[in-house]
Amino acid sequence: MGRFLFVIIIAIMILISASEKADAQSYDGQVLGTLTGGIHKYLGEFTDDLWGPGGMISIQYAPISRLQVEARFGLGEIRWKITPTDLARFPDYFGQGAEFGDPYPGTLTSIETENESRLTTIDLLVNYVIVDDIPAVPFISAGVGYVSFAPSNGSEHEALPNYGAGVFSGSTVSFPVGGGVKIPFSDRVGLMLRGEHRFVLSPYLDDLNVNGSNDAVTSVQIGLTYSFTEPPHRNAHPETEVYYYDRKAEPRAQPRAQPTPEPAQSAQPVDADKDTEPAADSAAEAPLAAAPLAVPANIEPCAEGLARICVAEDQSVCVDTTFVPGTDRIKWENAFVFDKADPAHQTILKDAGSDTPCYSSVIRQMKSSYYQCIDCCFEKIKLGGNDIYVLLEEGILAKGDGVFTPEECPDCETVASEGR
Repeated sequence: MGRFLFVIIIAIMILISASEKADAQSYDGQVLGTLTGGIHKYLGEFTDDLWGPGGMISIQYAPISRLQVEARFGLGEIRWKITPTDLARFPDYFGQGAEFGDPYPGTLTSIETENESRLTTIDLLVNYVIVDDIPAVPFISAGVGYVSFAPSNGSEHEALPNYGAGVFSGSTVSFPVGGGVKIPFSDRVGLMLRGEHRFVLSPYLDDLNVNGSNDAVTSVQIGLTYSFTEPPHRNAHPETEVYYYDRKAEPRAQPRAQPTPEPAQSAQPVDADKDTEPAADSAAEAPLAAAPLAVPANIEPCAEGLARICVAEDQSVCVDTTFVPGTDRIKWENAFVFDKADPAHQTILKDAGSDTPCYSSVIRQMKSSYYQCIDCCFEKIKLGGNDIYVLLEEGILAKGDGVFTPEECPDCETVASEGR
């Protein structure tokens, strides 16, 4: 058993490593189907090392990104051994001086070395995702379920004495608790690994009640998952990337230059009072730091790790243009438009009234920081019954600390071109 668990752990590590490009994250509105097979271990008066087979099918719905409601149906079997020691321990059940092959007292059912009970389960569970920013989805679960069981001997499949005599009901309530991990192969298909302990409100899973304590079942399962919903990081057009949860963007070493005019118009006016040179046509043709430019005395350099970018002709901010958003979605629908030349200036994006708005500058203000998207287009989609905006085409995506308050910058393009 130890070697088996070691192999499983190594396999999990390999699968997680190979699945980094797939979208593993749970998201609100997701509908997920699972089909698993596994083994059941019975715990009761005859506890031993026997395992019985089982299989389950389920459907999950996520009302919010890290919480899933799961309805599940399962079929399986538990098994347990009968030893000569057991025959001597329970003479009232097996009969005085009983031997294998003898009938149970008052029945025609033979005493065998192995007994079993089929299991039918129907469960309603709640799953909670523990961590949602790694290439897999680890979760814990708890719920309530219905269990039907029918104890019998192993080869004849005849009812054991108490079950045959109607001493107890063959159905009861149970409480499954456990956890597992989902490992994606793609945005739709993944692997499910799961472990579970089921508390059963009956002492008769094995047909025998000696000390009045309830029996239980432990299960280990492995199977496949399939998402019936499209992950929200892609839209209806597969060729268009919608950066949503795990954005695979390359960090930028320099802020992107403002839109480049045509070559015939590329010459920039030079102020006779300033010792400046015309800006390069593009960052690719001339490195931004190739020719040092004079910087207005009233502009202080940005802190280390930040770059200055223009947000208007005479205003700039110091921001991080190399960051990559984590797993939490930037709620662009709550962002406002910042563009003095645009009639929609200061309009909240969700009030824009367009399904695919594009703006020069959009700001999402948070408590201690803000996100800025320059030259970006968005798409309005439905998710969990709400209208949300996701980023369609990336322009400049930056993050700043504190409140969005642009600084006066008389020579903004010159200063920003150096990332001051």
